[in-house]
Amino acid sequence: MRTVTGLPLLAAACLVLAMASSAAAMPSVDYETVLDGYFLSAGKGLTTDEAGNAFVIGRYIGDSTHNDFLVAKLDPQGDVLWTTEVAGDGHDVAEDLVLDASGRLLVTGWTASEDFPITPDAMDATLTGFRDVFLLMLSPVDGSILYGTFFGGDYTDEGHGIALNDAGDIYIVGTTGSTDFPTVNAYQNEPNAPLYIYTDVFITVLAPNAKAILYSTYFGGFEDDTGLRIGLDAAGNMIIAGGTNSDDFPVLDAVSSTPNEIFVSKLSADGSTLLYSTYFGGGDRDRLMSMAVDDGGHAYLAGTTRSIDLPTTPGAFQEYLIGEINGCQTYVPVDFFNCDDTFVTKMATDGTGLAYSTFVAGTEIEEARDIAVDALGRAHVVGWTGSSDFPGEPLDVSVVLYQLDANGAELGYTVFKESGSANADAAVAVGTSGDAYMTGSANVPADIYVAKISTGEEYTGVDDVVERMVLHQNSPNPFNPTTRIAFSLAETGPVNLSVYSASGRLVRVLIANEERTHGPHSVVWDGLDADGNAAASCATPAH
Repeated sequence: MRTVTGLPLLAAACLVLAMASSAAAMPSVDYETVLDGYFLSAGKGLTTDEAGNAFVIGRYIGDSTHNDFLVAKLDPQGDVLWTTEVAGDGHDVAEDLVLDASGRLLVTGWTASEDFPITPDAMDATLTGFRDVFLLMLSPVDGSILYGTFFGGDYTDEGHGIALNDAGDIYIVGTTGSTDFPTVNAYQNEPNAPLYIYTDVFITVLAPNAKAILYSTYFGGFEDDTGLRIGLDAAGNMIIAGGTNSDDFPVLDAVSSTPNEIFVSKLSADGSTLLYSTYFGGGDRDRLMSMAVDDGGHAYLAGTTRSIDLPTTPGAFQEYLIGEINGCQTYVPVDFFNCDDTFVTKMATDGTGLAYSTFVAGTEIEEARDIAVDALGRAHVVGWTGSSDFPGEPLDVSVVLYQLDANGAELGYTVFKESGSANADAAVAVGTSGDAYMTGSANVPADIYVAKISTGEEYTGVDDVVERMVLHQNSPNPFNPTTRIAFSLAETGPVNLSVYSASGRLVRVLIANEERTHGPHSVVWDGLDADGNAAASCATPAH
């Protein structure tokens, strides 16, 4: 049996980790592909088909002036099968994509280009405002554009998220500043603040051929509201999430009715009834970056926060913000703020509570970018970290992909990719076999990076996969009343984890001969000894 000496909890306590050796498979990288030749580019959206092909949205700067995008298809070995570029005379930004039942790729976003590739049979062939929403349908065979249409109103409109129901109806959520955005059977017929002052969320449902609007509505409060993602539950009810500055955003059966910067709302399948709607966040800056919906109708949120009071749940992987309090700063030396932590939250299906909510972070800055959920309810999150103590022994500045178990209590794997543009866009998808696909950026200047992660017999290629037997520094430290102790295992086997005093006296057994799989794990210690008394050497408050 091998033993690793632990790091100090405080000056008067230490940990000992012991684990028996046994062989086990490690997370591996099936392929890594870089799409170069584009200026300041990064992967922004990702989906897969049943055959294991990956479809990627990449953004880049065209002619050194405009935002443009590409769509690429990679085969199961990571070879690029085709690439379709969209570069009009104005900004063109793709935000999300989905495959329909026939294999066509549907892409939405926004454009300011009058020469955007609209097809002759478009529902709307005219760029109406400064920016319009677009919908493209691409052939999975060669990437050719089968259909393209604008839609929107007289000002600025942006599509951000897309989903399909079983009938093939197309659901798009986004942001509109238009006073005449098209509405059909609307929950809210008009913007809350006319005359182009603020933006509202819009929700639009198109027929499968995208030539007719089945439903369309404004949604929001008096100030700026942004819809980022949309998903459907088994009954076809619509779950949307995004950001808001409105103090009067509609709330119902809310986790929190106190105005905040994040919202999650659920509308009935016909869009006529609000089923729940809630604010979410803490007392500092909170940003939602993505949302996923599982088969049971739970909404999973991934975002970035500076709030020490962002709601978390007991037993979650990391219950406390550990980004250093006033430990980061802007270019103005006196402008200090809490270092951003990522958070992952699973909502109850009725929106009235949290199934789990956790931070996943180190002491420096990190941000989430995207989230996907597999058939077992495990969340896969991609983002970036600049923390040397991020769970899993990160590289310097890395794109990071990790998996949370269905209870939000433990990490299943963590994969890092060192990148000079780690804080650019990134996205994640889960294939039908359970493999994870990630996209982001690599190199300097940034290139589009795509990788497929699966379980293999050995580590095979990304810069670093968790593969050492390591006991990490507990966090927070000092602490009151609890601290989380993280450790990584190179092999599956029995684990013993105990707290000892500086004199070598056993204080508390935390794990006793439990079988744990390879990869990262953690356990929470409440600061009590075996008799239930506070361990004096570990009682210094954390906050």
